[in-house]
Amino acid sequence: MPFWWLWVEDHGFDKREIGILNTTMIVVRIATTPWALQSAERQRRRRAALIAFALGAAVLMLPMPIAASFAPMLLLHAVLSVAHSTQIPLIDAMTIRAAIADPSVRYARVRVWGSVAFLVATLGVGELQRHLGIGVVWWTIVLGFVATAIAGLALRGVDHESDEGGDATAPRVSIRSLLAQPGFVRMLVASGLIQASHAAYYSYGSVHWRAAGLDENQIGLLWAEGVGAEVLLFAFGRGFAERLGMLRLFLLGAATSALRWAVLAGTTEFWTLAAVNALHAFSFGATHLAAMGWIQANIARRAAATAQGMLSAWSAGLGFALATALLTWLYPSHGAVPAFGAMIVMAIAGGLVALGLGPTSNARAPRA
Repeated sequence: MPFWWLWVEDHGFDKREIGILNTTMIVVRIATTPWALQSAERQRRRRAALIAFALGAAVLMLPMPIAASFAPMLLLHAVLSVAHSTQIPLIDAMTIRAAIADPSVRYARVRVWGSVAFLVATLGVGELQRHLGIGVVWWTIVLGFVATAIAGLALRGVDHESDEGGDATAPRVSIRSLLAQPGFVRMLVASGLIQASHAAYYSYGSVHWRAAGLDENQIGLLWAEGVGAEVLLFAFGRGFAERLGMLRLFLLGAATSALRWAVLAGTTEFWTLAAVNALHAFSFGATHLAAMGWIQANIARRAAATAQGMLSAWSAGLGFALATALLTWLYPSHGAVPAFGAMIVMAIAGGLVALGLGPTSNARAPRA
């Protein structure tokens, strides 16, 4: 939620403390997500895990408004991260399993509804907080977690379908064996660097823009525009994604990320930001499709949740942790130009790592 760190700032926490809170959540995600998802995969309790994590996150959000000092807020964010960070990877993994089992299922066509929900929430909360105050952000997040748990109750069959080859007793794939699979670590690093280059945007974008004089409505529109562009790619970009293939999608993500951060480093003028924020479709969206496509094409269905957990925790998670730790010092002390400059370096590095995946990465593009 783009307004969350504004809510935290309005409750008396400074930019450095916000950076520490964000970094802590990411470090906890790295430490817990792969094993939590592997456990749900092995026990065939994906649906139950999703419901439990969503309800747990809702409960952990409740005491946030009374956490008046940094220590309890840090503890709440750390524990919340365990419940929060597992939900999207778990949903992604269930979608990938369905796409592998049924070629008519398109990952991006399912994923687009998550982006649509984010878009609606961003626009809605931006308007509501203008009339009701920043406190509406907290209520929206709590209700969002409850809604996720309710939606989980409607899922059927996600824990009982047999694995590939019809052998439901096939041995589980371990984290170690996934790391040994050719190309897997390189894919994690490439995706992680490109996605982690978004850290300044996610962690300090809203705070930076408000300090420059943009109001909450303009900030909400900027976030909504980026997600709206992502929705268009996921909904209508099937042919585009398949023509490019995974390697070129990674390179497109790296190039557009570097361009975005160069512009964000140089201006806070609203219309210029609006012109470049549509590139979120490629900086995030193309990179995400490339990583999902790689897992779909190369990872056994019985290991999809574990692989997705590793992507979330050790790719985006580790990269974000390093980037956010750097930004916790860099942005408050030196401002936007060096902060976004560091993100440009990360994006370019991610593209260079992706080049090592080779042309065979285009052999099977993600089914958008």
